[in-house]
Amino acid sequence: MNDDEGLEEFGELACWRDVLLRFPGGLTRLYLLPEIAGQLPRNFDRPLNDARTAYERFVRADGAGELPAYEWTEIVER
Repeated sequence: MNDDEGLEEFGELACWRDVLLRFPGGLTRLYLLPEIAGQLPRNFDRPLNDARTAYERFVRADGAGELPAYEWTEIVER
């Protein structure tokens, strides 16, 4: 995915940013999040299934790591 794919409506204010997702048990994964006007979201929900009825919730973690990190908090059903 290039820097502006899916973010064209925001012009130069938005780009995709690599972040680190942290799961219970120490598992980590890279993930792409949109950064808008230099800001990443405080938290976000990621779909767990194609029907989009269950989501994993992540919250921004404190720390000065190389990549911004988000901690897994819970599964939310809608």
